[in-house]
Amino acid sequence: MEENHSGLEYSIAYQPIPVLRIDARGHVSDWRFTDDLSYTYYEVIGDPSTSTNFDLYVKDVMVSGAPQEAHNLILTGFWNTMKASVEVEHFGKQYPRWGYDGAIQDLGFLLGEGNTFADDAYVTDFTTLFNLKFQYGMNLGGKDVTLNASVHNAGDELYVGDFVDAYDGSGDVANLRVRLGQPRSWVIGFTINY
Repeated sequence: MEENHSGLEYSIAYQPIPVLRIDARGHVSDWRFTDDLSYTYYEVIGDPSTSTNFDLYVKDVMVSGAPQEAHNLILTGFWNTMKASVEVEHFGKQYPRWGYDGAIQDLGFLLGEGNTFADDAYVTDFTTLFNLKFQYGMNLGGKDVTLNASVHNAGDELYVGDFVDAYDGSGDVANLRVRLGQPRSWVIGFTINY
């Protein structure tokens, strides 16, 4: 399947004073299929008597799997051997995957002539998450030790992580199967340098 991935990506870092660094990075993208597809499916590989031909009408359908727009702002402070940062993630414009229940014929029906994925597919709104990170370095027993702690999705925001449209791409929320994004989570660890 032919795809076109275009857009603008950026990554900017600025440290106005020794104890503060500001990072901004992100992308605004347009990922879409560029052509329709005709293919032959063999239920038994290599056996022409089990073949079925399908036409998938996917031209201009948006590629799924990740937000097509995302912006991150990170503020990091440095104090001697300690470092702490706050990250703001802002992302959205994610499109559905195609869902079918294991029968390839269902996919042929879902993306058949007249499907509305290109014009009407559900697209996510924007979500904003906050992440907190802390790092502290020390010398312990003659070894350099770094303690790390992070809180991801500190506000415990409820958001769509991934989703499937199992019907017709009409954009009807009732037709979606949704996997929620990761709730608030904590990570604690340490690194020992020999």
